[in-house]
Amino acid sequence: MELGKIRADIDHLDDQIAALLAARLPLVRAAADAKRAAGRPVYDPAREIALADRFPAGPVREAMRGIVVACRGYAEDAGDADAR
Repeated sequence: MELGKIRADIDHLDDQIAALLAARLPLVRAAADAKRAAGRPVYDPAREIALADRFPAGPVREAMRGIVVACRGYAEDAGDADAR
């Protein structure tokens, strides 16, 4: 396969991943809001471990861990903005 085609395929997949991540963010915020309303902390280490463990060890699991950490930061920042 030609390098340009491979890169175009990767770019297409990256666009799909970005769209899915963007769709995930409102759900993350809703979950964080529900936790706050219930008096629970946004950070739930057991949930984050369980989520990552759904995937086999390797780059996909590591990517999911990164996504979860980034989304947690988004949820925590959203809560801080609400408090202002």
